[in-house]
Amino acid sequence: MKNKQIIPLLEGLEKIKSIQDAKLAYAYTKNKRILSDELEVIQETIKALDCVKKIQEYEVKRKELLEEYAVKQDGKPVIEDNKYKITPELEEKCNKEIKELFSKYENDYTEYNKKQEEINDQENPIKLHKIKQSDLTADLTGEQLDGIFDIIEE
Repeated sequence: MKNKQIIPLLEGLEKIKSIQDAKLAYAYTKNKRILSDELEVIQETIKALDCVKKIQEYEVKRKELLEEYAVKQDGKPVIEDNKYKITPELEEKCNKEIKELFSKYENDYTEYNKKQEEINDQENPIKLHKIKQSDLTADLTGEQLDGIFDIIEE
């Protein structure tokens, strides 16, 4: 199993959690714990990357720029539709500064995307609890089967 298959399998497990069957319930619980723990390790690995710290630094500086250029109301930047409201006169200048700022961090984004892809494509040696095909209940939908396909053994 590759790391990038963990989240879809967790989502697939969520689709069977309410089925009243002891074997499926056991497989759900056991695999959810295994996968959740592994996902946490992967996420911590990604957070520890130097490029992630640089990207966070960029986001702080970008937010500061947006707040600086934003229309103020009672001394606070105005946010509309999840965006800082910036007057058309200042928007071009703000965008130019953000673009210049991004150019300083562009390599960090490139490195992040590369590392993320490498981590996602890594084979993961975790051992999942398999469900025998003969133990599946008849009321499983195609969507539910598709979601747990990787833990079904024939």
